[in-house]
Amino acid sequence: MADDATRSLQDRLLSDDALRAEFRRDPAAVIEAHGVGLSDEQKAKLHGRVSSMSDDELKASLQSEGLQAHF
Repeated sequence: MADDATRSLQDRLLSDDALRAEFRRDPAAVIEAHGVGLSDEQKAKLHGRVSSMSDDELKASLQSEGLQAHF
């Protein structure tokens, strides 16, 4: 996973409500659209974890754990 792309996306997810909502619906598509590739296993784990979180939970998790912790 590209560190710069991951960091940039994480920053955008924390500041952009619309992108964060899209990320909660289809996290793998958002990540891949930002130039970060994922394995099928990572996609499944990511979707299962992120889709069940509230917006506040997701923001807190991104701030404390970072994006990579989700997969």
